Amino acid sequence: MSLPISQLQSYFNLHPKDKTDKFVYGTAGFRMHNSKLDSIVFRTGILAVLRSKFSHSQTIGIMITASHNPPEDNGIKMVDPMGEMLNQNWESFATRLSNCNKFNEFIDVINEIVDSNNIDLSKPAKVIIARDSRDSGERLLKCVIDGISSLNGDYQDFGLLATPQLHYLTRACNDSSFGKATEDGYYEKLSGSFISILELWNAPKEIADIKSIDITIDAANGIGAYAIGKLSPFLKDIINFTVINSKYNEPSALNVDCGADFNCVLLL
Repeated sequence: MSLPISQLQSYFNLHPKDKTDKFVYGTAGFRMHNSKLDSIVFRTGILAVLRSKFSHSQTIGIMITASHNPPEDNGIKMVDPMGEMLNQNWESFATRLSNCNKFNEFIDVINEIVDSNNIDLSKPAKVIIARDSRDSGERLLKCVIDGISSLNGDYQDFGLLATPQLHYLTRACNDSSFGKATEDGYYEKLSGSFISILELWNAPKEIADIKSIDITIDAANGIGAYAIGKLSPFLKDIINFTVINSKYNEPSALNVDCGADFNCVLLL
């Protein structure tokens, strides 16, 4: 099976790259001002399809996030089948694909990835996607979907999630023994694991005597506030969560005068 060249070119033309820009895929994937990300995110969708085909049609994850960066930034990273970071050998493919200025160069890199990894293009591919609450997330989601669609991959959009949830879901999609491949499945596994740790640490009577553990979380006005709100009912008999800076539905407030990085700077 050969590449769908005309289809790829149509999508490629929708997401042009500024020829002066140079990108590098690092440990956290790509991160920068959101205005520069459209072409990168599109190409990452393509790479995820190739990675899935290489991995015998296992599900690959894509997370659209820039974590502690300012609200105008965004980013994207891939998650391998067992929920781990993208294999380092493929980081260079992500970098090279993102830096192609011309379509023929772009196709040459794709063909090199296919040939050097003996990828069977006829195999199906599955990608799951999630994003944080940044304003640019919905636009970039469409770019990712274009990349996946350009190589006829299948995808599932999980909407707004925190990054660890996407890692969990990627593994759960490939390993049913790990947990349910749903958002609630994540909360069930996390809360169940926490309770199991308490049972190992305390005698049953001591657990029964605990009325609640009070935990205050600075959610930096990010998606973590949403996730804690969903997790809370699963641990309502054990933990009393107090969430500050919880305005995840106000993207412009993300990480502004709050969060881990802000507090680290204050301490310095």
